[in-house]
Amino acid sequence: GTGLTNILFMEPKTHVINLISELYHDFSPLATAGISDLHYIHINCSGTSKDNPAYNDIIVDLNILQQVLNSIFST
Repeated sequence: GTGLTNILFMEPKTHVINLISELYHDFSPLATAGISDLHYIHINCSGTSKDNPAYNDIIVDLNILQQVLNSIFST
């Protein structure tokens, strides 16, 4: 969606973490990040409703997020 459109203007090699519902499948940020030479990571999160995954509240697993952040900052 348009929420990650601004990654087009990020400096190359910047890390992007996308927290997204496991039921929503949008690969456009991944393609955009690849074109812009960004380090793109998406974390699948549990959604609170199956009615409309694109506009779903999500539950973020803080352990997974912490692992991702640790891997970014340890390099």
